[in-house]
Amino acid sequence: MIPFLQRFPRRVLFLAGLVLIAGLGVASGIWAVKHASDQQSSDNSQKASETRNQADAGDLELIDLKLSAESLEAIPEDELLVNTQGIANSLMHGDLLLRSGNAAMALRLYRQESDGTTVPETIDVSYRIALCAETLGDDAEALAGYQSVAEMDANGQLREYALLGQARVLHRQGHIAEASGVLQRWVLSQETTHRLSPHITGDALYLLSRITAAEVLEQTATRLWEPDAVCLPRSSFDPGRYLSRTRSSEEVLRSEHPVGIRIVHQLAESTPDTVTLSGHLARSTIVRVIGDLSQQTGWPVELSPLAEDMLRTVTVSVDFEEQTANLILDWLLAPHGIVWDFHDSTLRIQMDQELAADQQDTFRWQRAERVLLAALFGEPEHLDAPIAYLLLGNLSFQRGQFQTARRHYEHILQAFPRISLQAEAWFNLAKVELAERNLIQATQALQGAMDAGRGQPLESAALLLAGQTALELDQPHDATRPLMRAVTLATDDDVRGLSLLSLASAHLLNGHPERANVALMEDRRILQAEPYRDRAAFLASLARFRAASTPARRDRDGRALITSMSHLPTDRNLGLSHLLLTAEAYTEVGLQHLATSLIENNLSGAPPSEIRERLVFLLIDTLIQDREDERAEALLAGIINDSSPGESDEARLRLAELYFRQSRLGLVETSCRNLLSEDVSPEVRVRALQLLGRVYSDRGDRERAVLCYSGVLPQ
Repeated sequence: MIPFLQRFPRRVLFLAGLVLIAGLGVASGIWAVKHASDQQSSDNSQKASETRNQADAGDLELIDLKLSAESLEAIPEDELLVNTQGIANSLMHGDLLLRSGNAAMALRLYRQESDGTTVPETIDVSYRIALCAETLGDDAEALAGYQSVAEMDANGQLREYALLGQARVLHRQGHIAEASGVLQRWVLSQETTHRLSPHITGDALYLLSRITAAEVLEQTATRLWEPDAVCLPRSSFDPGRYLSRTRSSEEVLRSEHPVGIRIVHQLAESTPDTVTLSGHLARSTIVRVIGDLSQQTGWPVELSPLAEDMLRTVTVSVDFEEQTANLILDWLLAPHGIVWDFHDSTLRIQMDQELAADQQDTFRWQRAERVLLAALFGEPEHLDAPIAYLLLGNLSFQRGQFQTARRHYEHILQAFPRISLQAEAWFNLAKVELAERNLIQATQALQGAMDAGRGQPLESAALLLAGQTALELDQPHDATRPLMRAVTLATDDDVRGLSLLSLASAHLLNGHPERANVALMEDRRILQAEPYRDRAAFLASLARFRAASTPARRDRDGRALITSMSHLPTDRNLGLSHLLLTAEAYTEVGLQHLATSLIENNLSGAPPSEIRERLVFLLIDTLIQDREDERAEALLAGIINDSSPGESDEARLRLAELYFRQSRLGLVETSCRNLLSEDVSPEVRVRALQLLGRVYSDRGDRERAVLCYSGVLPQ
């Protein structure tokens, strides 16, 4: 026994032990009761939380688990309820991940649920796996998944979502005809028996319109700095838009419709644009559908033999409530390479290959515009509505309808101020202003594109165009800053190369040949390759020639400059500023006749601008030096007659100087006094007074000459 315990009698120790045991029992009982109470409270909280989560999940996603009948019979009822709830929770968690942008983790969770459950993979899981694959760019798995879902859910609503996903993937892969065919068949016959999300039809129409427009617009120039190129909408994909679905129990009660094509509404002038139809036909040939349409509308149909042979073997089922006849014809015929035309109340149908190339383009443009307008009329508040307006503007721009294009772009900027498409709208609006030679408005629109497009590929193109526009305005000082930023931000070699050449031109026009040389040394890898090598060599030679400090070096650099000019290309990729520098270079090396022919050959088709006016005056100075006064006088008279008041002051002053050179002092005096009687710039006023003073000096009227030289107009 422990020595310490030997001090106490055994009876005392025994009683102490009993008290200790009783205390432990009471404590254990209290802990058990408390634990049970806490457990019950926890269970209640968990149940309440699950109830809230289920209620919240109902707002986010209603899980529709479609299990096969064989699987349901093989699994005990209790186990089935547990598995169903587990799958629902996993899908809910995966959906939250997918909505938050973590498609990789969502895909792992979906696959884990599919592999770990005792039931076969459900349609819901298959659809979500395909959605994740599309988000991650795995087109092959996404396409296979969507096709599988469409086959498994032949009469359900997920089939419609799967067909839409299939069309998206086919479009991204470049299979335009296949994607259009899927969507056109879908909008012609929506066979689902469940009530769809109100936006899914809009999704299909907008995707179809985007594909149809892209088929036309992708044939145009894609380099954004070129005059005829405009921005297409960026491709973006939000999988969260395609997760929310309505309750599967809400089935559509289909009423009995008359079989065939029926007219719902028509205007007095019966055309495919003004007639609204409904159609309910089981699978039949397109020839029969066209025949029913012709019978109802009274339009005679002329089918080419090739088109008739094609349509006799193609079948389709139609089920639509209200749609205009022109769209029905597009959706029936376009997937098979067939076009239609309505003229003299007759519907003519023929193969696309039977038309001339320009006719084929016209039909494609018209079809793209029709589908875009149909999407906007059907779902004007859809999330993709700004994209449709942008594409409509692009179609109008490419056809030279600049006023219409401007209205579409301005509508995007005014009606959708917070969308990511603002940069594209500003940029394309700038292209419209440049096409109409509104250079000030173009500068403002390019500034909007630069502000809204920070970090986007079009930012560097907008900076390049802003710099080139400033050069066209004869404002080389304002051109240097955007061009320097374009050089810094450009990731495309063409944008960087053009920016460097334009920046060097701006420095030369500003009188800074050393800075021009530094700019040309910025990226020799690009500038030493075609198509920039010859232009860069010319600008470098001109910079060295103007910076030469000794006669010997100037003579050597002048010969190199002449050699570089002999290899210059004749295109105008660098605008009139490059042409001005070339003409100035010819005059500086004494080859005025070459400067004259260069300007005359390139000036006729050049749009009006400040830099063009400067070229004209350079041509006039060259003609005067070559004693071709009559041609110089004709050019000056043309400028005076074509310019508005105030814009012809320089030309009127130069014409007066030409008269003075010809000793026609009376005309000089009249011209100068007319100028000085108007509100002219201080520079023009000083030059006119000095010229008038020379007239009075030649006449011997020193008093009046002194007044003129002192800045006072004599009486």
